[in-house]
Amino acid sequence: AICRALKVNETLKKLDIACCSLVVKEIGNMLKENKGLSELEMQYDNTKGNSVIFLGNALKVNNRLIKLKLNNVIICYNGAVAIASALKVNRTLKTLKMTESNVQEEEARVICEALKVNKALEKLNMNSNKLGDGGAKHIGMMLSLIHIC
Repeated sequence: AICRALKVNETLKKLDIACCSLVVKEIGNMLKENKGLSELEMQYDNTKGNSVIFLGNALKVNNRLIKLKLNNVIICYNGAVAIASALKVNRTLKTLKMTESNVQEEEARVICEALKVNKALEKLNMNSNKLGDGGAKHIGMMLSLIHIC
């Protein structure tokens, strides 16, 4: 019900939602139509990580969201691919936070590849993940090519 209302709501600018496992798909669908939200913070999605695919698909068409913060929202490879695909075309997202989200080397690689062509993102936070040396290498290579604060 909340997501249906948010599809047409243009006044709410920030949504912070915890324990969001059951509504990630609905939030993704809502973001495709919402014209007001500029900041979305989600915490504690303990699904297998595929729910992030809905957010990635929404970011392809959403041109209002400036900040997306995912804390302890599991991001699997397919979720990272969806986020990366969105980053290639999204021109409004300025901040992307994916902390404690089980991002590993391959997820970091696909996201970093997308960021090489993204000119909008200014802040990237990937703290407390499982990047390993390989993931850190991908981030370092990406940072040598672009400027993110």
